[in-house]
Amino acid sequence: MEIKNPYKTVICWVGDYHKKQKLEVSEFEYITPREHKNREKELLDQIKDLEEENAILKKAVSIFMRNKE
Repeated sequence: MEIKNPYKTVICWVGDYHKKQKLEVSEFEYITPREHKNREKELLDQIKDLEEENAILKKAVSIFMRNKE
């Protein structure tokens, strides 16, 4: 089965595909391993802080619930 598309249409499709590929690649910024390690440490610290805050809030809720009864 042969598809009859004008040559110019196919060239436009290929050009659009290549433009899309370049955009997708440029969305990602290269970071060094050291930057990655620093970012990972920041995120782990943030998780730790959030877990501590969550534990404090749970204790506060249990205290308020006891006082309410």
